[in-house]
Amino acid sequence: PLQMRTILSLLAPIVLAGLAPAQVTHYWVDAVNGSDTNPGTQALPFKTLTMGLTIWNTNMVVHVMPGTYGPATTGDFWDATANTSSQVRLNDYINFKLVGEDRDTCIIDFNDPSGAPIGDIFYGMIRISGAVTDGVEICNLTFKNCSSSPQWGCGPVCVTGAPNNVEIHDCYYENTASSFICWGGFNVAFHDNVIVSTPAYAQQYVAIRVRTQYFSPANGDNTYIYNNTIY
Repeated sequence: PLQMRTILSLLAPIVLAGLAPAQVTHYWVDAVNGSDTNPGTQALPFKTLTMGLTIWNTNMVVHVMPGTYGPATTGDFWDATANTSSQVRLNDYINFKLVGEDRDTCIIDFNDPSGAPIGDIFYGMIRISGAVTDGVEICNLTFKNCSSSPQWGCGPVCVTGAPNNVEIHDCYYENTASSFICWGGFNVAFHDNVIVSTPAYAQQYVAIRVRTQYFSPANGDNTYIYNNTIY
């Protein structure tokens, strides 16, 4: 019995360690006072969303401080060398959250430096994809001025390629074509958002675009769209 108790006491920390929740890293982005040479702490935040979204992809929260982010302000979603829009891809992200500190003043404005709405990229400006992806949440942000020039539409956010557990909620969309695009995914939820003034930029434009061709109910595809206001 003594030997057994000794073995159990040695195993207990290992078991408890296995059950411990993953440590989450927090980063801050501030379009007004930040710099991408900073470490991304609350006291010394990054400047661009691009930096916050691409520094790491697992067990992370990116806090967006009040300000306007985009091609004409912070250079986000813009390739200055090619002089064209640039997509940010969240591929194989796990337990990742992008959250605005204040929805009304945390604004992602996709107008290009000339003042025209961008959107010439197929599948959206923020693309969430990859079968490894599990647990991505985007909330409390305002998205503005995204066109729909590709045939099947562009938009602020697109979900494609069988990601798991994606939740987009409590965001405000203004002048955005195909505000949410879902090309399949396991347990994708789009809820409690407000969509205002979907524009007719190009061939096709809708507030929410869901393409059932890419869904696989046999594999567990579920998309939940509820409690959104569309005006």
